[in-house]
Amino acid sequence: MAPLSAPLFSSADIDRVLERVRSLGVEWRGTRFEKYRDELAAQVSSTPAFVESFRGDEQRQRLMFEAGAQLVQVVMAERVFDLLDTRLLAASLRIIFDRGPELDAPSDDRPRNTLLELVVAALLAGRFTPELTKRNEDVRLIHPVIGRGAVESKRPLHAGTLLSNLETIGEQLRARARLGSQYGVAVIGGDRIAQTSGHAYQAETPDEAYSGIQARALSIAGDVDHHAADPACSLVPAACHAIVIVTGAVLVRKPRPILHPISCVIELPVGPLPHSPALQRAFQARRGPALADMLVDHRFGLKR
Repeated sequence: MAPLSAPLFSSADIDRVLERVRSLGVEWRGTRFEKYRDELAAQVSSTPAFVESFRGDEQRQRLMFEAGAQLVQVVMAERVFDLLDTRLLAASLRIIFDRGPELDAPSDDRPRNTLLELVVAALLAGRFTPELTKRNEDVRLIHPVIGRGAVESKRPLHAGTLLSNLETIGEQLRARARLGSQYGVAVIGGDRIAQTSGHAYQAETPDEAYSGIQARALSIAGDVDHHAADPACSLVPAACHAIVIVTGAVLVRKPRPILHPISCVIELPVGPLPHSPALQRAFQARRGPALADMLVDHRFGLKR
């Protein structure tokens, strides 16, 4: 595997977002994100000695992919910073920028889970007003027509734990409904199932990279749809909408090695169908601080 010949983002982009984090009272230096930033810089300005060392270091190769995947999510999340309560946002950022493992932990990983929550808030901003809470739902949604909703998200370790995670989300959404939530959204962060988290994923061309991530996201979304339709699954009717997000970084070899950040989002209605026209319109409308320029694919439904 060769090092990169070009940066994932410009150093100015990365530094701008990290300094925005620091302006909110959260230090990024001395955390895994400083390591990510420095690793990608080293990739671009690599010396012959670095190249030789990198090729023989599997852990460092994994770190390169994890650095790309984590940094692109922080850049995505930053789009929603201005819309969130500053105090609660800073609390979430402290968790994300905690001195957690550089590579995704084999068990529950709170910093990465919290980062997914901010990405979801950015994704839904514009269609809804997103809010963070202290100890309640992952993200609270406010809509002028359909009212208050709750988002609960999970990052299943592998495909075999998807069903149990969906059922846990169903339990959480039912608890939110007892406290006033009027609709529920289930979010699956599919990076672990798709093996785009801390894994070497390579492709010959950008199109091959994009289609590979799309196929993995569609497969996970298909499994979510299948489970949600099973009466034995307790996700519905607490959830009316599901979102699958697969984010990662792919080393594209041609025309020269470069790390591509890739995010694919699949949204689909779940539960008793058809939903009310107001509910359908709320989720279909796209306006506000969208992430369209950062998403390889954002689609409603499972059709390719």
